[in-house]
Amino acid sequence: MTAGASSSGRLQYIAPGESIEALREEPVVVIPVFGARDYFERCLESVLRHTPSDVPILIADDASPGPEIKEFVRELERKGALPPRFFYLRQPKNLGFVLNMNTAFAAAAPGDVVILNSDCEVGAEWLERLRDAAYVDTNIATASTLTNHGTILSVPERNTPQPALPAHTTLDEIAANLARSSPRLRPRIPTAIGHCTYVRRLALELVGGFDKVFSPGYGEEVDFSQRCALRGLSHVAADDVFVLHSGGESFGPNYVKDGHERLIARRYPYYHFYVRSQEERQTGPLVRALEPRDDPFRARAEHAATGTAEPYDARRGCGQSRALLAASPASNHDGHRPLHLHPSLGPGARRRLRRGVFARLRRGG
Repeated sequence: MTAGASSSGRLQYIAPGESIEALREEPVVVIPVFGARDYFERCLESVLRHTPSDVPILIADDASPGPEIKEFVRELERKGALPPRFFYLRQPKNLGFVLNMNTAFAAAAPGDVVILNSDCEVGAEWLERLRDAAYVDTNIATASTLTNHGTILSVPERNTPQPALPAHTTLDEIAANLARSSPRLRPRIPTAIGHCTYVRRLALELVGGFDKVFSPGYGEEVDFSQRCALRGLSHVAADDVFVLHSGGESFGPNYVKDGHERLIARRYPYYHFYVRSQEERQTGPLVRALEPRDDPFRARAEHAATGTAEPYDARRGCGQSRALLAASPASNHDGHRPLHLHPSLGPGARRRLRRGVFARLRRGG
């Protein structure tokens, strides 16, 4: 079925330990939530708008204080806005993210699980492209999306999480432009990035769920990812999917985070060095996947301000780098049109491009 298809259903309640009877390896969208209704509303509304209606959706409510979360879901049910396979699981007491998600992993078995933080919003075809990335190879454990607030998968500024989108941009616009321009390299990454992650059932069956020692949360996805890696599985970035992440969730005081970081360092002494090396790299698939992302955010404003042409798509002619050059529609005072070389080009590529362009100009081409 197509996303947004009108096929309303009723709210189905399940208790911890019960199953939603998912099919093997079908994606189950799980939204873990603890209060923060405003974030949750925007998240769920975007999921309902952009997710095929036959996909199971499971709300994993970790004993949110007050009735606001449940009331909003029931309001959607009264409006006929819920898809046929919509499930609500509420913990009898607050367990924290780790144990709440382990309950959801079990309820969704034997399906795959898409963990979507309740402070995220998604765009068109997000799930279809995320699943494609997760199944790009047989040994993939997880696929994580690009986002404005996601450590090594942050765009438009690499390694620089931002709390919101740039001015004069919208999620739908950015998601569509990024999907259209992406090289779809599916680069390998050190770990799943937790804002929006597709977890394949084969990984859960091989290494188990999250380790409860990381309760209430923070670092559990790193530990899970390294257990997968040590069993021969890989993690990829879905470099054609953008998810807005508000970064509104927190797992408690710094001493909890610091303790979990130390535990990661003891278990996987290589991990922090591996992540730093990825952050500092200037070449490679992840760098190439992230470099062009300025254009989906800024192209419209820059083109309107400068009158330049749309960036050139090098997938149709000049290797991996994209948005290479643009020419001003107006000639300068001596009748020549200026050539603008995009800064994402390396110095060697710029020299080769200049030589090729100037040689063609000398030939009169």
